[in-house]
Order: sequence, then structure tokens, then C-alpha cells
Amino acid sequence: MYDSHEFTERYNAVIGYWIPGGLINEKPQYVLHEIPGKCRFCNLEIPNTTFKKIAHPIPEFLGNRQYLTKSECDRCNEYFDKNLENHFANYLGLERTLTGTKGKKGIPTFKQKDKKFFVREEGDKKMSVGIDTSSDNVKIDTEKNTIEFTAIRPPYVPYAVFKCLVKIGFSLLPQEFTTKIESTRRFLIDPELDNDGGIFVPHIYSYYIQNASDNIVIEIFQRKDVYEKTIPFLIIRVFLRYHFFQSSIPNFEFDNQELGMNVLHPGIEITKPEILDLYGKAVVKDSIQKQTMRFESFQSEVPLEQNRLLKSLKNIKNE
Repeated sequence: MYDSHEFTERYNAVIGYWIPGGLINEKPQYVLHEIPGKCRFCNLEIPNTTFKKIAHPIPEFLGNRQYLTKSECDRCNEYFDKNLENHFANYLGLERTLTGTKGKKGIPTFKQKDKKFFVREEGDKKMSVGIDTSSDNVKIDTEKNTIEFTAIRPPYVPYAVFKCLVKIGFSLLPQEFTTKIESTRRFLIDPELDNDGGIFVPHIYSYYIQNASDNIVIEIFQRKDVYEKTIPFLIIRVFLRYHFFQSSIPNFEFDNQELGMNVLHPGIEITKPEILDLYGKAVVKDSIQKQTMRFESFQSEVPLEQNRLLKSLKNIKNE
């Protein structure tokens, strides 16, 4: 049995950001504790760099349209979008559609590359699912009202997913923290530090909770004992409606990277716990993604046994 109080006994909360679901015409807010006009990643200031683009410390593909930052320059913004955020978005794959996560162009439509399967949002918590009769992408249990999706993720680099989680944490940390973990800043911005697989070992814990929420929550925790190096000094939790990603924010200043650091159980009731292997730097093109959801009702344009198209799959929830 795990100690349900271990996490709270060994960590203090540093900061948290909460993005309510279903925001309409929300007023943008800027993250706290930053120095406007100075990039916290490359350390350049105006006029040596520019801040013309809108920068999101929490990526927009995760549904963030509320929080912006004044301390991420245009060059770094473009670098992170291309080299980190796209990979995390691809890793989430079908999950972004099933959870109704709105990106830059709304809730994305998921299409399998073999054109035998698609899922798209239809509004009012409804989904349309297109299925080729020869595919095994969808299994429906009409007695339990569950639907199991099997899909192939778009190509992604595992280590870039890890770095994206670290980048989110570094973007939200108060400035007094970022100046103390210079190794993390250099790790994020310098591609040369990725040689030979990267200088930091990912410590990523993935788990789910039963009761889904429409909210996105980002929290950062600090180790209470500065000298206790068997667990990470800083941890970020990214909560996407029912799926948690719990990652270290690695550094050399407060962590001993040569030690095999423990990944603590969050101390709450969870399902499907998994330590993610995100150490690889090669592009992954054949990663299988499975997701079982519970639905309230469905309609079909053709008899269900023909397995062609489910229309208006309503109130779909994680199972």
C-alpha cells in the first residue's frame, strides 16, 4: 500500500493555474512574477529581440486562451512551437478530440492516416465517428454503453514531449525560481544539450481519475527538504479533464541526476497508473493509442451492425 500522505508531506504547492472549460470571450491574463520585455529562456531584451507575437505559457492546443506571457520572445516562441509543442499535441492524438479540447481552430478532428476512421466534434457534447467496415478502430458495447477506440498517434518524438512539459513548468514558475535553475533554462533552449539522448532523465507519471472535469489545471510543487535528493526538487502536474501528467522539472542545482529518483504516488484515487518512457529521440510513427469512453446515447445513419457511421454520440466520458 502506498502512503496517501507522502506527497503532501514532502512537497509544498508553489503556484497553480486553473482554466475553466467553456469560457466565452474570456479576458486574457498574464502569468505572475515575470519581467516584461526580457525573455526568460534566451535572456535577450528589447531591442535585441522582439515580443510581437502572442505567447502562451500553457500551449493553446491544451485549451489555453486565458493565460499569456510577456517574457517569451518571438524567436523562442517559434522554436518551442515547432520543436516541442507539436510533439506533445501529436502524443495526445485522439485524446484532444474525445475530451473536447479546443485549440487554435477549435476542437480538432482526428483522422486515421489510412482513412478508415475519424472522430469529429458536432457541438453540444456530441461526436460523430466514421468507421470503415474493414477496420478494427472502434468496438461498441451497447449493453454497457461503452466505446473503445484504437488509433495510431501522429508521429512524435518522446523526449520532445518531456521537454514540453518542462517548458510549461518553467514558463509558469515565479522569476525567483527560474534564476536559480539555470541548467533547466539552457536545457530548454539549447539543442546541443539534447545530444546522446539528452542530459536529463524523464520522470513522468501518467494516471487518470474517475470523475472527469471540464477544467484544465496546472500545478507546480516544490520539495520541502532542499537536501533530500531521492525525489525531484520541482514537479509539475498537468491535469487535462481526467488525465494527469506528473513530471519533474529537472535541474542540476537542486537535484542529483545520477541518482535514480523516485516518482511519488499523488496520494489520490487514480486508475491506469503508468511511468512513461519518454527518453527516446527518434520519431515514433506507429504508437498505438487506446481509449475507452462511456456514452449516454447514440444515433446511427445506417444500422449499427453495418458499422459505418455513428452520428451524435452524446455525452462521451472517460471510462
